[in-house]
Formats: sequence, structure tokens, C-alpha cells
Amino acid sequence: MYTYPLLQRVSELYSEAELSNVLLLACQHLLEPQQRMFEHLIKLGLKPENCVIVGKNYSTNSEVLKKLCDLGCVVAPFSDKFEAEQPFDQWFENRLTSFIGAEVSCRPMGEYRKVIILDDGGFMHLIVDKLCGQNSNIVGVEQTSSGHHRIKVHGVHFPFISVARSYHKLLYESPYIGINGKVRIVKHLRKVGNTTPRILFLGLGPIGRLVAGQLLFVEKHEGCVFDPKFEEMRYGSRDQACRGVFDFLRPEHVLRSEDLTSRLQEFDV
Repeated sequence: MYTYPLLQRVSELYSEAELSNVLLLACQHLLEPQQRMFEHLIKLGLKPENCVIVGKNYSTNSEVLKKLCDLGCVVAPFSDKFEAEQPFDQWFENRLTSFIGAEVSCRPMGEYRKVIILDDGGFMHLIVDKLCGQNSNIVGVEQTSSGHHRIKVHGVHFPFISVARSYHKLLYESPYIGINGKVRIVKHLRKVGNTTPRILFLGLGPIGRLVAGQLLFVEKHEGCVFDPKFEEMRYGSRDQACRGVFDFLRPEHVLRSEDLTSRLQEFDV
């Protein structure tokens, strides 16, 4: 069993942390690493009843969900539910607003030493800001680029840390994930016997453009890329990692929004 040495090291470094009067509002993928993280926080003194968790329903692991409930954490009942006929963002934001609104309304929000928002997507930040954003004890942590941009567009009244846009995450983690993803894709293609696929890459964030660059220009596969903000990213982005693919893309590699639907049948992957 994997022991998560980094989590263990962080727990050792902050063994004196005082979490007994902290409220954690978390929107997370509920997988084993997140379960271990919550367990470490509880060992450090976070009360399970003050650990309020919302799972991203498309990735929730049912065993992890049950273990978190067994620990006594407050887990949103829709963490493993899905409405296939509704746009995810709208459905999720509505459910999250209702759930967090109920939690905030029954808690003495101003009496906690600290209210920490641990977010994946930015919705939790915006909802808490509307409900009690003027409280001075709130601090946020956003883990995704999409959430970072969502928060920056709407604004919040409390400080937040943008992990996704940090220099070291872009420089080290994004390339690591991208290379690992490329290796798995190549392995899968070989396994199914498809050695000459035409690949469509949707999204050119730091990870997406590294995967596209590796498969198009290193592995020499045929394909196209699509991102609704392609021009803005090509000429405006200054990320430290994974930027070089823009220098190699030719016009025939880039799909326009108006052509996306009509050309989907051209691609195998």
C-alpha cells in the first residue's frame, strides 16, 4: 500500500498546528489521496464535524465516500450523483449553493479561528463569498487554473492562494502529468493496434499543450488541436512550462469553433 510520504512529511512539519477551532470547506475529487489528506488533517486536530466535503461527482470513489462518512465528516449527499441531461457546471453550482448555504447558516462562522476553503474549480470560493465573504477569518486555496480564472473574474473579499498558477506547479508538475499522460496514450494505442491514429486535442492548458506537442511533434502522430481561447493563449500566455507547442503549430493543426462539430468524425482519439 502506498504510504504518501509527502503527506507524512507535511504532517511532521506541522505537528504543532492548532486545528481544533478550524472549519474546512472542501470541494475535491474524492479519491484515495484526498481521503489520506483528510485523515492526516483529522490526526492533526481538525474535528470531523468541521470537515465539510463536497465531491466532484464524476470522479467520486464510493469506498472513499463511505470512509469519509464513517470518519464523521460532513459529506454532501450529491457527491456521487449525476444529472446527465443538465450542464454539469450549472447543476453542480446549484447543488453546492444549497448545501453550503445550509452549512453556513447553522454554524457560528465568525467564531472559528480560521475558515479554510479548499477548492477545485472556484465555485466554493464564490458561494462562500456571497454568504459571508466579509468575515476576516476566511482564507481560500484554489487548485485549478479554471477555478483561478473564475475567481479572478468575479472577485472575492478574502485572500486566496492559487496553487494551480504557482511557478513550481507549472514548471514541474504539469510537465510530469503531461509526459505520464502521453506515455499512457501511446501504450494504449499500441495495445489496441492503432499505430496511425488521428488525434483531436481539446484544451491547450499547460498539460494539454504538452501532450499535444509530444504526440504531434515527437511521436509524429496526425491530429488537430482545439481551444476556444487559442489566439488569446498563443499570443498572451507566458507560462513557464509547456509553451513551446505554439511555435510549431501550423494553421492546418488548429480547428476553428465553427468547424469543430462537422469535423469530429475525422478523428480516432
